[in-house]
Amino acid sequence: MTESLVVAGNAALTVTNILGNIGLFKAGILGDLFVLLVEIILTILLFVLFKPVNSMLSLVAMISRMVMVTVMSANILFNFAVLELLSGASYLSEFTSLQISSLVMFFLNLHNYGIYVWEILFFVHCLVLGYLIYKSDFAPKWIGIFFSVGSLGYFFDGLRNMMSISSEVLMIVTNILLAVVVIGELSFAFWLLFKGIRVKD
Repeated sequence: MTESLVVAGNAALTVTNILGNIGLFKAGILGDLFVLLVEIILTILLFVLFKPVNSMLSLVAMISRMVMVTVMSANILFNFAVLELLSGASYLSEFTSLQISSLVMFFLNLHNYGIYVWEILFFVHCLVLGYLIYKSDFAPKWIGIFFSVGSLGYFFDGLRNMMSISSEVLMIVTNILLAVVVIGELSFAFWLLFKGIRVKD
């Protein structure tokens, strides 16, 4: 939501956009906080659900996602840093408007790199979770396959952006894989919602 306010390579215009839509920027932070809380609850529930399938791999999936949540938390702090820089606090008077604008872009860019990092961590989570789904009786095995194969989309997307790799082929492959994993994620969610979990006697 707040990404629409950022103009790549133009710190002054980005600051103008944020100041003119400060409510939207704050709403974006609140949305991220809500997602963060949901992620924590979901991660714990998935660990409990898949622990009987393979306790070690379930732990790996939980830890990788919890580390991802930690990175997401840092990302929220970067956005709070932007708000603080634009707050007009007296202790910031030593900075020129140009310096403040540059610092705002610095923290926004860190936020972007944080996204790329948590994508790599989410790749690990989805890869392992897909295997756990495949080995379990909770859902059709194809959902697990979609999870594991499609998880490479998160890996390639994070790597491509972090390393500034310009490859149209890689971008196409990444988008296809991301579509596959999203189908897996939605299918698993709907399966649990409408079919529930089959528990052996």
